[in-house]
Amino acid sequence: MDKMLEISSVSQNHGISINERKSIYITGVLKIDNFDEEEFLLETNMGYLVIKGTNLEIIKLDTKDGIVSIKGSFISMTYIDELKKANNLENNNLSIGQELIIPDYSNNDPIEKPINEITYIVQKGDSLWSIAKKYDINVNDLKSYNNLSSNLLNIGQTLLIPKTSDYQTYIVVSGDSLYKIANKFNTTIDKLKSVNNLKNDNLSIGQVLIIPS
Repeated sequence: MDKMLEISSVSQNHGISINERKSIYITGVLKIDNFDEEEFLLETNMGYLVIKGTNLEIIKLDTKDGIVSIKGSFISMTYIDELKKANNLENNNLSIGQELIIPDYSNNDPIEKPINEITYIVQKGDSLWSIAKKYDINVNDLKSYNNLSSNLLNIGQTLLIPKTSDYQTYIVVSGDSLYKIANKFNTTIDKLKSVNNLKNDNLSIGQVLIIPS
């Protein structure tokens, strides 16, 4: 990893949207410190994020708004502050041969870290009214938050949904399925898919899911 990209400014909060484990849409990126086909190190306004996988490639880079899209086969996503906490590290310095504890979310409970907004990709048949109803928000508030001058939407358009309540969130771990997670939190697969804008039942390790209330 020997490349670095500077982002001139950031106008959005940090958020992550995963599309069928084939691409990741990330907002709130301050800088891409290093990247290659197997690993990306991103500095976001919520901390450093490490993305690992194979055949990783930047497909979109908006240096004005701090938006990065990456495609490839994803293995994991980890925030450095989680690694530091698990290993009682006071800084980011490492030594060759140093052993690190990797955080284990196998007994994962809902994390308390608040979500400021949700990234939503407009689907066929969507309307501002249907999206606002799904996330319990006023249509005018949704338009204002996204600087929309009309009610027209385009398939594939990205909308930011502001937080209207304290969402529970869950980090997907190895062996998880929508069925297993739905049972754990006394909800349904359809509700999980709807609130998380999932097109199918595929999940990736490290993926953050919103748990419907």
